[in-house]
Amino acid sequence: MPLELVTTTDENLISPEVERRVRDALARRGRAVLLAPSFSQALEAQRALAEKGLSLGITATTPAAWAEERWGVWGDGRRFVD
Repeated sequence: MPLELVTTTDENLISPEVERRVRDALARRGRAVLLAPSFSQALEAQRALAEKGLSLGITATTPAAWAEERWGVWGDGRRFVD
């Protein structure tokens, strides 16, 4: 899964550039992960994307939560430290 970093000066969490990249990822891979700085911003991003008809195949979470989930799947059984 390729990583794309989007930097923008737009104060909206879901800027037109982010929306375009999410749509592109869904079209090419059928899924996308959006990492937000906080859990509340991740929920806000999910709501904003759902309002634009983008909800299936998208995970909005925080970097720590995403890494912990990945560690649970691919880790070696040791406890995840954040």
